[in-house]
Amino acid sequence: MRPIQYIPDEFHDVELSYYNGKEYPCTPSYPNFDLMNEIAINSPSKIICHPKDSGFIPTIPLRGFYMITLRRCAKYYDLAADIIHIRKKDEDIWYTGEMKEYTENPILPPGHEEAEIERQKEIEKAQKYNLEDLNEGQASGGAFNINLLKYINMPFLPGNYEIYMSSCGLESNHVEVEIVIEN
Repeated sequence: MRPIQYIPDEFHDVELSYYNGKEYPCTPSYPNFDLMNEIAINSPSKIICHPKDSGFIPTIPLRGFYMITLRRCAKYYDLAADIIHIRKKDEDIWYTGEMKEYTENPILPPGHEEAEIERQKEIEKAQKYNLEDLNEGQASGGAFNINLLKYINMPFLPGNYEIYMSSCGLESNHVEVEIVIEN
């Protein structure tokens, strides 16, 4: 017996890592990624845990795909962090965390001051864009495969949970997961 079981089972076949940007059958929109200025997420519908088994690590897999234009990122620069939200369905408390890997002493590249001046100019210019303008130009994004609990400090308790992600003024679809703990 596995210490943790995901339903559907295909969630077992993915490495959970911030740096794993591979697409899998459980990745939203797989294999036709035609999203623009959208965030789509997916999680197991049920997680069955056996905490007394060796190797048990509380995990809530979250797969996603996003594609956001640079114009939208500039217009909503103050909302550019990738934020994950989760709450127990019968409670009002939302737990949130930023999906980000931190480095203690980031090394800034040569010329970063000039790049920051240009970024500030783009942010100022973007404030004039309307919704149609935000869908034009270059975009960035991709798939992600993470353990939600790495980014959010919350009690891992049985129950039904609602999850979504927000970034750059966008909100993903909401998914539900049931956590069952069997001793």
